[in-house]
Amino acid sequence: MKFFLLSAIFFLLNSSDLMAQRYLNVRDSTTYSINSNDTIIAGKYKIYKKQNGVLTPIHEFNLQISIGGNFTERAWIRDFDFFDSQKWFVLLGRSTVGGNSVLYKTTDAGLNWQIDTSYYSASINRSLNQVQVIDAQNVFLFDGYYFSDVLKTNNGGQTWQNWISSVFTNHYGFFICDSNNYYLWGTEGDGFQSYMFKIPPAVFTQLNNKVQCNQNPDCIEAPGIGYDSETHFKAIADSLCAQTVSNNELDNLNNGVKIYPNPSVGIYKIESDRSDLDWSCYNVFGQLILFGTNNFVDISSYPIGVYFLRIKYSNGKYSSFQLIKN
Repeated sequence: MKFFLLSAIFFLLNSSDLMAQRYLNVRDSTTYSINSNDTIIAGKYKIYKKQNGVLTPIHEFNLQISIGGNFTERAWIRDFDFFDSQKWFVLLGRSTVGGNSVLYKTTDAGLNWQIDTSYYSASINRSLNQVQVIDAQNVFLFDGYYFSDVLKTNNGGQTWQNWISSVFTNHYGFFICDSNNYYLWGTEGDGFQSYMFKIPPAVFTQLNNKVQCNQNPDCIEAPGIGYDSETHFKAIADSLCAQTVSNNELDNLNNGVKIYPNPSVGIYKIESDRSDLDWSCYNVFGQLILFGTNNFVDISSYPIGVYFLRIKYSNGKYSSFQLIKN
């Protein structure tokens, strides 16, 4: 009995880093499934690898950041996102919105990390709230507190450009249906009023946009929800995405590709006369969860909801599909 209690205490002490409870719209711990056996997990200060059920630390961040005057605090992992099994982003900052933050990146599966300072020219000493990887090229940084920018890169993070600027508005992230349906959500001021609205496709080819809720007739507002708005708007985004999906199958006639059954319990077959399939699957937050080159997509272990499948061909073209898991 004593051995059991000591073991339980040891486990809790060593796993407490995984139990980071962030608030004020700072992203919580995120995971990345490399395959059915290997998962990367972001905790409070550490990045872990879970392989065949065994949890092993990969890297611990011990960064002190200024919180005003001569005071500092240890930076938390605010967010974690990835291009693939080798290239990851980690965002370190205060446990709440506001204050300095630092973007780290690795290109060798977490063995070596370097600070990405390329975004500083557009955002100096800003509060970066989320890093969101859309695909292998397009990445967005959501920063700001009162004065909010969304920074964009289309070259894998080598250079950043100011995509959206807003005053007294804090943009926090995208919910994504497909390449034509992006929903931007956030709060105004100190979180008194939360909002979500669709970003027109034309905006993605422009820079220095001034986009705000009061300029968009389709803006969905949620007064009084404040910093708990992500769950609220995710449910709305799931519903909006599902309304555009066929109940039987999705058929891209241009490329002769069919995905079925859809909806399903999470296992889909890709039917195509092409042999150069290279697919990636994303959740509603735009985070990559799986990728492969075979003809089956298995997301049965993931929560019920809407997912997005992007198929890339050797000629550089893409097909996008929506998957419903029920």
